[in-house]
Amino acid sequence: MSPGVELADQLPAIVSAARQARRLVLTAPPGSGKTTLVAPALAKSGVLDPAHPAVLLLQPRRIAARAVAARIAQLNQWRLGREVGHQVRFESTIGPRSIVRVVTEGILNRMILSDPFLEGIGAVILDEFHERSIHTDLAIALTCEVANAVRPDLIVVVMSATLDPEPIARFLGNAPVFHAPGRRHSITLEYRSGPSFDRRYLAERVACEVLDELRAHPTTRRRSSLGCESLGDILVFLPGIEEIRRAMTVTRTALERDDRNWSEWVTLCPLHGRLSAAEQDAALVEDPQGRRKVVFSTNVAETSLTIPGVRLVIDSGLARVATVDHRKGLDRLELTRISRASADQRAGRAGRVGPGRCVRLWSEAEHRALAEFETPEIHRVDLTGPCLTIHRFGCADPAALGWFEPPRPEALEAAQTTLARLKAIDPITKRITPLGQRLAELPTHPRLARLVLAAADEGFAWYGATLAALLAEADPALAASPNASGSSVPRHPALDRPGSSDVLARLDIIDEAERLQFDHEGCRRRGISAQAARNVARARDNLLKALKDQAMFNKHSDIHQQRPSEDLMLQWLLIAFPDRLVRLRGGDERVGVMVGGRGVRLDGDSVVQPREWEFLLAHDPFQDRRDPGAVLEARVRLASGVRWEWLTTHLAEHLRRETLVQFDESRAKVVGIARTTFLGLTLCEEPHVAISPEQAGEALATWLAPRIRDHVRNDPVAARWLARLEFARQVEPQRDWPSLEDDDWIEAIRPLCHGKRHPDEVSMKAVVERVEHALGFETQRRLDQLAPETITLPNGRQARLSYETGRPPTLSIKLQELFGWRETPRVGDGRVPLRLEILGPHHRPVQVTNDLQGFWTGSYARVRKELRGRYPKHAWPERPWEAEPHPPRSGRTPQNSATDRQPR
Repeated sequence: MSPGVELADQLPAIVSAARQARRLVLTAPPGSGKTTLVAPALAKSGVLDPAHPAVLLLQPRRIAARAVAARIAQLNQWRLGREVGHQVRFESTIGPRSIVRVVTEGILNRMILSDPFLEGIGAVILDEFHERSIHTDLAIALTCEVANAVRPDLIVVVMSATLDPEPIARFLGNAPVFHAPGRRHSITLEYRSGPSFDRRYLAERVACEVLDELRAHPTTRRRSSLGCESLGDILVFLPGIEEIRRAMTVTRTALERDDRNWSEWVTLCPLHGRLSAAEQDAALVEDPQGRRKVVFSTNVAETSLTIPGVRLVIDSGLARVATVDHRKGLDRLELTRISRASADQRAGRAGRVGPGRCVRLWSEAEHRALAEFETPEIHRVDLTGPCLTIHRFGCADPAALGWFEPPRPEALEAAQTTLARLKAIDPITKRITPLGQRLAELPTHPRLARLVLAAADEGFAWYGATLAALLAEADPALAASPNASGSSVPRHPALDRPGSSDVLARLDIIDEAERLQFDHEGCRRRGISAQAARNVARARDNLLKALKDQAMFNKHSDIHQQRPSEDLMLQWLLIAFPDRLVRLRGGDERVGVMVGGRGVRLDGDSVVQPREWEFLLAHDPFQDRRDPGAVLEARVRLASGVRWEWLTTHLAEHLRRETLVQFDESRAKVVGIARTTFLGLTLCEEPHVAISPEQAGEALATWLAPRIRDHVRNDPVAARWLARLEFARQVEPQRDWPSLEDDDWIEAIRPLCHGKRHPDEVSMKAVVERVEHALGFETQRRLDQLAPETITLPNGRQARLSYETGRPPTLSIKLQELFGWRETPRVGDGRVPLRLEILGPHHRPVQVTNDLQGFWTGSYARVRKELRGRYPKHAWPERPWEAEPHPPRSGRTPQNSATDRQPR
């Protein structure tokens, strides 16, 4: 379809393509109307089966789902809750007659689990597909499975503003692709130099840009003093809630210095996912008093949401995204630069109502270096929840699901391991268990669902749901710090008392916030975030409703009247987080090792006292890359104590007791150690355990084998043999000499190590004899030929040769015993002359040479002259090579050798 045709004009063709192909892809920029036009067009066209008359329109964010449903109702003169409705995590306005239903992807996934036929749904539209949340990837995979298996009539539409349509079109079976232009006005891009992408100065830089704009037009009217051009509102993109709070504080303080009546002509609004519906609406509508509005938003305002009147966008270029380290098992929120596609989406918000401006707080050169697109969540988040959904769907192997883009194998493996530890799937068959079926029914992470069910089974669902909500939502405890007025935000008293758990300590905070009815000022004075506490309470109530709907507990009305013991609640936490167990070093030290081997350090603000606990649970191990110590340790802000007996009661299948037989370097002997581990983490060790002779010998042989050469070289006899073998290998490398790798030595020394614990108990001479015996007769014979142990002197005496690595074999011999030899004797089949160390009558070397003939005709005359007078009883012939050899010492019998016939 030609991109020059407006989307409204393309709707008949889109409906016709949907009728024929049942799959299609639509790309259109922000402002084109795709989000609000396509779903009603399909619903009203008659293309849907009358038995399935509803259209599901998926939105990646709750704020957008609410706003889109309201906008569709307005455009079609429908009533919200009748023809159109929305369903998000905490609310639903969908009625039985709603033909357009705007939901988040997670809602669709749960719908498919409860109704794999998607009864009543004729079309599924995945909007803003380019954002590629994990729920989006799972939603399209499950939807296509349903469509291919049982619902061939189901229409599937994928829509996006920045998506490359070809890959998803191929995934949908070569679906037709439609392009539509937007109505975006011209946008002037401005770049800024300075500390780009630096969070430290972000609030000040943002406030500076906002103030420059407001000071240039300090008016209460929405139009300039000329009356011809709307000033428009300002939209600021920031990475997170904390950055929004700081930027608003700095901006508000500066405005108060400039003008005490600033609130009469400008209003500052936050916009993020944790605000109430009323607070979100305040940011999404024009100010009723005509004031200029400055909206400080996270990336929720990038897509689908229309904020009327925005003419200036100030973009920090930063976003906070969820990532997980699969190797270490540590979740973290990471501050990252956005992609160029995301930057374009943000800039487009300034051109909805007229020409606009976008100020980017980074340089053009830095912009060119940004990634083209964001990394999909499927490659950077925890997949435990999605994997449980897939098992619940009936697929035992998540890797076999029809993914648009398959996740990494290590991510799936980590998720499968977690599910097995939670007993949600069978570790052998990989099939979902009855407990896993129950976990999948709850709208939360499987870990937290396990916590809730453990509590519900004990009759304390309210407390279990509250603990799960505390772990899932933002911390309701405010950090003690100065506020905008200069006064300090107090720390809640519950966090100043030593306790068993930082999570349990926050139960009191939630109770107090509810008693204060979440009053912002009253909560703040007690160190409580009213909004965070309200979110925890809503998440708890949502879990309790899910439990009630699934009939998973009874006596809901009076469960809150009785508080369970702290020990019981701590055990629920352990059941949900078995792989976050930490073994402490002991004493008052706040450091330890977590399952997986990662070092952790307990934060100083934690209420948990290490000396009172054997183990801890690390609920939020966090790697702060700005902290040099984070390379070695993760920081733990929320922890809970754990007792040994709880491990044996609830998680005995993960405990292993084994006897380790190993060589103790400090004691230079083999020792036996009884070790108890939990998921590979050593919990305790008992030294001096009795071991069998076989165990001792095997451990000694294993330790000794890689060090055997050093031990052999320290034994004179064994060292000579090893040096002879090395010499023979050099002389005749083509021969298949034994390599004498570690395995060869182990086989040789294992029988000699039986029952021994010290290396000194093993005879190196015996080791060599065993290795030599293993060579075989022919190899031994060839070794003797090439590297004989001794050589026969002219007087018939057998003289031992010395072999050393790096130099020829050496014969140390008295000068008079060389009489009768003209040339240097050789070994190695006559290829290598001996190194002669010629000794005088005083037994000290007078010459070292491998050229005997050169010595006789050269240096010998000088030596003869110097020593003949001092040792007159010794023979000093002028022609020693012709002289009679010096007789051997008494008691020695001449022996033959491989070199007994040498040239004279």
